[in-house]
Amino acid sequence: MERTFNECLNMGVEMDGIIDLYEVIAHESGRDDQEPAFFYHSDHLGSAAYLTNDAGQVTQTLNYLPYGEDWVDIQNYVETRYPRLGIYTYNGKEKDYESGFHYYGARYYWSELLTGWLSVDPMMDKYPGISPYAYCAWTPVMYIDPDGSIIRDRNGKIKYYSDGTLVRATHPSGSTAILERGYIYANDGTQIEVLKNIGYASDGWNTNCHGTTFADGEYWLNNEQVPLLLNSDGYTIVKQEEAQSGDAILYLGNDGSTEIEHSMTIVSTDGTLEGTQVAGLGGLETETKTVNASSGWKNADNSVVVRKTEPDVIQAE
Repeated sequence: MERTFNECLNMGVEMDGIIDLYEVIAHESGRDDQEPAFFYHSDHLGSAAYLTNDAGQVTQTLNYLPYGEDWVDIQNYVETRYPRLGIYTYNGKEKDYESGFHYYGARYYWSELLTGWLSVDPMMDKYPGISPYAYCAWTPVMYIDPDGSIIRDRNGKIKYYSDGTLVRATHPSGSTAILERGYIYANDGTQIEVLKNIGYASDGWNTNCHGTTFADGEYWLNNEQVPLLLNSDGYTIVKQEEAQSGDAILYLGNDGSTEIEHSMTIVSTDGTLEGTQVAGLGGLETETKTVNASSGWKNADNSVVVRKTEPDVIQAE
């Protein structure tokens, strides 16, 4: 729905779809029973959209432009001794009204003029294709940056970033395709190179075995990137007899080679290779298949089981 600025100023309060994420008590320090409580109601980005008092009355209505500039700020039922209640505004971050800066923890953000960070990203070496001053890679309507360091979406997923390069990929079968090169980021912020099918190739190039095992089946993850991901994303080797559903099995090369050639996810196991069922993709297949681990790849005896022991990093919005 589109509204003009004047329409927004005159509109009634629409509470549908507003998420109650947190409660803040105004002047909590030394508060007594006579001091009012105020409740923040947030939108999908964690930004305060409404404040209500303990009587359920809307005391403040807030709306923002895409990068957090104040657009609408209407206050009602405000006592003179509390002239400004909504200090936690854009993304739910505290705003200093004297300077106009929002404090995110790792650094300050200036929405009113710069629409960017006031200092460089402390993890700038992990994002070479993004300005160290850019807020959410210049995509603030979809993403948030909870503390000013690593960028994640609303569900805590580490996001994919394109470097704008198209590359020609070649499969061992001889098939070739034009794919987009980009990056995903492991738990510790390590950059992992992936390829993405943006419509120039058949569906068989949407993902591969490693992309299915480690990247939710959304990207093409080449062999050489798998060790980097394993070392950076909280994986550890476990014995075959200790394997369990959800672990990954890595098929290595010939003659005791440690080069990773294939990967699949364990569906069920009795602790032996022959008694283990695995699921995944092979070649340029588009449908996952479930097979016995002993026939999941050539040289199945030269394989290793890995388990993710550290949960994905998720930061509250």
